[in-house]
Amino acid sequence: MDILQVLIARYEANMSECMFQMNASILRPTEKGSLDRLESAVEKYTILKNQVDVLQDLRGQMLASQKFQRQEAEKQNATKKKK
Repeated sequence: MDILQVLIARYEANMSECMFQMNASILRPTEKGSLDRLESAVEKYTILKNQVDVLQDLRGQMLASQKFQRQEAEKQNATKKKK
């Protein structure tokens, strides 16, 4: 199992929970503590979103590196066959 995908899925699930909390706070703005809950949910969501972005960037870099390594190995194999 792809460890990066596991973390991304976990963070995205937590982001969905934060989004629910944000929406609930927005729909009931006069409820006691609504502003604090909204602020806390936005803060958590922002952190999680940044973490997901970093993991997705990391995955992209890893895939690009793996592709490059495969291409280099294929070039070396092709060169060896010509000799």
